[in-house]
Amino acid sequence: MSRLLQRELFETKRQLEYFSGKELSMQLGAEPGCWGVVLIKELVDNALDACETAGIAPKIAITLRHDGFTVKDNGPGMSHDFIQRSLNYDTRLL
Repeated sequence: MSRLLQRELFETKRQLEYFSGKELSMQLGAEPGCWGVVLIKELVDNALDACETAGIAPKIAITLRHDGFTVKDNGPGMSHDFIQRSLNYDTRLL
């Protein structure tokens, strides 16, 4: 007797990659309790990389508050177009 494999196709929204705890934990490589520390580390890494690429000495300031944090740097920044495109959660910028 021959059996045929029945495949079920399904779709999921790309937004699940950004707005579910499970997916964010996978992308960040950390549990929710550590997200803040991981995000600060990533922002500092990005600032250092941008300053190195621009050939300038980095100046980074981190402000911690009870309700969040701010990371400021003197890197070249991101263009308005890049920021707008990054807010489209249907696609991934590479």
